[in-house]
Amino acid sequence: MYLDNSVGSLGADGEKAAVSNVQVTNCTFNQTTNGARIKTWPGGAGYARNIRFENITLIDVKNPIIINQQYIDKRRLNDAEDSAVAISNVIFVGFHGTTSSKDAITLDCSETTRCEGVVIDGINITMADGEKPKFACNNVDGNSDDTSLMRGCFKNV
Repeated sequence: MYLDNSVGSLGADGEKAAVSNVQVTNCTFNQTTNGARIKTWPGGAGYARNIRFENITLIDVKNPIIINQQYIDKRRLNDAEDSAVAISNVIFVGFHGTTSSKDAITLDCSETTRCEGVVIDGINITMADGEKPKFACNNVDGNSDDTSLMRGCFKNV
């Protein structure tokens, strides 16, 4: 596992991953490609659970919040299997700042092992031009206190 601001490269080459009880708090990401990220490779096994990102300041971050459960390295396009690394109980709370992308939140989970128990609360992210960014999500179950931002992503909003 490689960990900076990402919990990731889980399940590479079909490996089994076991990551739990991770907390990232009171951090500032300044002009980074990724803010809080969880990345798994297709064909892996295991889990990533009980992960909390809290009180995060963003300064011109390209991908502030991202779960990519179907990461494919462009050099390895044959890895088109659906992911089997289960992601659950992930909390993103208290994010504020700016993004350089129109999609501040990307939750791209697999059909086989949907992301479950994802919570997104207290998010105040704007684009550099002051516009409110959007989200993109697939195959994720969770909830949010921001019904305008996450409408259409979670069943409860």
